[in-house]
Amino acid sequence: MKIFLLRATKACVAFSLLLPLIALPQFFIFPFIVPRIIFFRSLVLLMLLGYSLLLVVDWQEYRARLTPITAVVGLFFVSLSISTFFGVDWYRSFWDNHERMLGLFTLLHYGLYYVIATTIMRRWEEWRRLFRMFLCVGIIVMIVGIIQTIEPDFFLNKGNHRVSSTLGNPIYYSGFGLFLFFLGAFLFTREQTRTWKCFAALGAIFGFVGIFLGGTRGTILGLLGGMAVALFSYVVLLQGHPQVRRALNIAMGIGAVAVLLLVVFRHTSFVERLPGVGSLVQTSISGGTARTRIMAWGIALDAWKERPMFGWGPNNYYYAFNAYYRPEFMEYGVGETWFDNAHNVLLNTLAVQGLFGFIMYGALFIVPVVILLAYRKKFQYDIHAVVLGMSFLIAHLIHNVFVFENPTSYLFFFLFLAFLNAQTSLSRQTTARKEQKKISPVRVSQGFMGRVAGAGLLVFVLFVATDVYPARANMAMFKMMRTLYTESDPLSRYESVLALPTPHRDDIRNDFAHLVFPLIQETHRRGNSAYAKDIFDRAVAGLEANRELHPLDVRIHLELAELYQRSAPLFQEASFFTQAEAVLEDARLKSPRRQQIDYMLAGIEFQLNKPDEAILHLRVSIDDNPNIVEGWWRLAFLLEYIGRHNEALGVLEESKTYGVVFHGQAADIAHNILSATSS
Repeated sequence: MKIFLLRATKACVAFSLLLPLIALPQFFIFPFIVPRIIFFRSLVLLMLLGYSLLLVVDWQEYRARLTPITAVVGLFFVSLSISTFFGVDWYRSFWDNHERMLGLFTLLHYGLYYVIATTIMRRWEEWRRLFRMFLCVGIIVMIVGIIQTIEPDFFLNKGNHRVSSTLGNPIYYSGFGLFLFFLGAFLFTREQTRTWKCFAALGAIFGFVGIFLGGTRGTILGLLGGMAVALFSYVVLLQGHPQVRRALNIAMGIGAVAVLLLVVFRHTSFVERLPGVGSLVQTSISGGTARTRIMAWGIALDAWKERPMFGWGPNNYYYAFNAYYRPEFMEYGVGETWFDNAHNVLLNTLAVQGLFGFIMYGALFIVPVVILLAYRKKFQYDIHAVVLGMSFLIAHLIHNVFVFENPTSYLFFFLFLAFLNAQTSLSRQTTARKEQKKISPVRVSQGFMGRVAGAGLLVFVLFVATDVYPARANMAMFKMMRTLYTESDPLSRYESVLALPTPHRDDIRNDFAHLVFPLIQETHRRGNSAYAKDIFDRAVAGLEANRELHPLDVRIHLELAELYQRSAPLFQEASFFTQAEAVLEDARLKSPRRQQIDYMLAGIEFQLNKPDEAILHLRVSIDDNPNIVEGWWRLAFLLEYIGRHNEALGVLEESKTYGVVFHGQAADIAHNILSATSS
């Protein structure tokens, strides 16, 4: 029984490595996230069942030992838990949404994964087999990405020149490539046969190529930082090899010169065409997405100052972003005005978990590095494991400074920590030798089968409640979204989906409300106004429920106000404008400087025959940032529409003093106003 439980649990750890390949676009909303998280959480529950029974069978053998790495992992999850329940929206922190699904509930599974893997996987041979499997999976992921460079529409890449493979995001692809590069390099130094050395080298090469095919600038910086750490560490640690040290110094010099040349010749066509490198060396902090990222970092600091100890709560950066939103974001397009993450894991952690969480997250990197150095000094551990282990940790941290974690990155990060802990823990030396011998059978007590049944029942209930039901609800909503406009009774279909037990009902309500207005419009046009009103009422009720659940979520406010505004003329209900006004005024309290709110309020006030209030809202948006074209043309158009032609002309003249240039629709509006003057 003991051998069976151990092997079954280890098999679950091995199966978890398939996570990067899980993607089901035919069945799920967010097909690269939802099925992947469901798969991982289900496996961890099976691992938990096997591990808990192993503890019953032999507590002393399989209990988790308190080591420095395990301690910081535990404290990190303590920080996550405290910040979740002391944050501004515990529900979002605990469950997150379908787009990310990395709430505390899911992350606790990664914590269990770490504890179980580091406890039951003790011998190097076991880890080597595991890493070989992961390298194989990684090569497949990288090959899919390479195919996407040839056929850009392959596997939902949608013609993007930056490939995403089975991971659904170029950032995730590059980050995974970074791990494969260091994992392949490490295995190359540890493998003893030519075949496996070649395989490891192949994995490292594919990972290296994947970094650049993903084109993520932060990952390339992480690669450069990791390689610099590796070269420097080898120079320092290889005291008895002067020739090797000399060669490494030359390599560092060549690398520095190469980077300098790339920067100097960054505007040449050759450098510009280099995947990832061209965009990196041409990055300007004063423009484009780099500028908005830096502003998002500033907002993270502002948010931290308000809640310094435990932060706003995991996944709640979006609320902080709204509260401290700066009108300058609109200068870079509407798409740059919504951030649910600071795109810097350190500052994001500082904002959402406070100082305590920030320290604990940093400790996840610092403590393993210290352990590696101390372990080598005392036990003469393999120098390549020390150097490449430190290099990966530094590279991954640099990568995260510019992006954020995802299901796959959490997998390989906690697996790597589990490996380091298992291989460097003093308490494992004796047990590792013991396990090399045949495991002795354990006599099963009379109550053991009852415990098996109880534990199995508990895991089954958790599996159904937290994985099966959410998966069913997501699949049902996906199917409903595809057939919403052809359903004979879409409201009943929506109600049946909403009735499914899942913690993500808020996502279902949001998705329905986002899609429903064309259905309301078409149903009303066909003469069934009563049923159209029923659909409208149900959508409004869903958004109101979400407002109550997430009162700081401005997107819900805007969705609700827009639904009221668009439906008012359809149902001849002037009161809808008043209700939309109240919703938007509430939204302004949550995000005082967001232009979209002022623009919508101006439209609502005009519908309510309050032109002066409408003008005031547009003036507020212009005064906040006169460089935004939209505020100017909206104000000029409104003034012209209500017959205040001279004031409209004055607005156009005033805009010139700020260097505003009208394009597209705005240019047509300006032209019409000027033409009215000449006529």
